[in-house]
Amino acid sequence: YQQFNARLHRQGQTRPVFIHHLVMNDSIDITVLEALENKHITQKALLDALKKDISGRLAPDLNLKLRGKQNE
Repeated sequence: YQQFNARLHRQGQTRPVFIHHLVMNDSIDITVLEALENKHITQKALLDALKKDISGRLAPDLNLKLRGKQNE
């Protein structure tokens, strides 16, 4: 689902992209749509936390390497 939506926003896209979800009341459609939205929120939070953790770990190493190159 997310990969499909990402492909709609392809590189070089100059026109707006609209994604429509056809959902019928009192059906499983609403449950599925809510599950997909919750999954997206959870995945985004996880990726943001990982990026923050990785950048926090890499920053000191990069600073040491940069200082080492400046001293040469």
